[in-house]
Formats: sequence, C-alpha cells, structure tokens
Amino acid sequence: FFFSSRRRHTRYIGDWSSDVCSSDLEEQAELLERHMDLVIDSLAYSGYDWYEIASFARDPAHQGLHNRAYWEGREYLGLGVGAVSTVAGERRTNGPKLAAYLADADEHAVEELDARTLAEERLLLGLRLADGVPVDAVADVLDRVALERLSGLGLATAVDGRIRLGRRGRMLLHDCVAELIA
Repeated sequence: FFFSSRRRHTRYIGDWSSDVCSSDLEEQAELLERHMDLVIDSLAYSGYDWYEIASFARDPAHQGLHNRAYWEGREYLGLGVGAVSTVAGERRTNGPKLAAYLADADEHAVEELDARTLAEERLLLGLRLADGVPVDAVADVLDRVALERLSGLGLATAVDGRIRLGRRGRMLLHDCVAELIA
C-alpha cells in the first residue's frame, strides 16, 4: 500500500542507490506507516470514516460510489481513452492514445476472466473496503489456514460471514492477500 521494494525514484523514498540495505527500507516503511496512522487518527478525530484503503468520508452519501462496482466484484462499464470495463466475464481495455481511439472506438484489448481470477480479484479489491468481503464470494480461492494465522496476528477477522482487515492489515493489504489466496 505505502511502500514498494522496487528501486526507483519516488517522492516518498527518494533516489535509492543499489547499496541501500533492507534495514533502511524497513525504517522508511515504518516511518510511512506511522505517518498514515497520524492521518487516519486525525481524520477520524475530525469525523471522517476510513471506508476504503485510500478514501475517507464524513457521511456514507459522500463515499466514492463510482468505484464500488469493482471493489465489490460487480460488472462495470468504462468509456473513453484508456477506460476499462468488466462485463460478462471479459475485461475490455481501451487503448491509451486519443487519435487511435477516435479512429476506432471499438478497438480494445479483451481478456477472458475465469471464475478463479474473478474470485481472486474480489478478494484483493474487496479487502480494500472497511466492510471487507463476504467469505462465500471468495471461498474457492481462500486459504483458511492463512486466514486463521492472520486473525491470530490481529491483521484480519472473519465475523458474520465477512473477512475484514484491521488497520495494520489494510496497510499490508497486498501481503495479506498474497497469504490468503490458496
């Protein structure tokens, strides 16, 4: 979520040299996590709810509903240059060039999505939400032993038929999902 171990220039980490040791990277990651904790706490104090991994709102009516379809694994239609749609088990991606799009708006890449891919994406995207993801929506790809392990570490919970990540689990979203996928 906050930190990538790839060696590249970012505004958060700076220009990494090839001799950066892992303890330096861990220190940077911990600093970023503490910073995010302050952001979360400050916004919560001001009445904002952390409803999605990168989104806060004071009122549910002000949440970014346009993204809910893909967070919740529903079909969605994207229109325009570079837009992505997922409909009827296919992901269609329009090209990034305006001239090519204007010349042939029907030209797009198509990826067939099997049930496993859809369930894995449902797990990854659904866990971005504070509401989490229904267990039965991801049962076929869920490693239940890993879920118990993450629950024991305080990173995840499975209550009322939903898997949710706690604060630290949400900060470690991709690592948690990698563990949870069977």
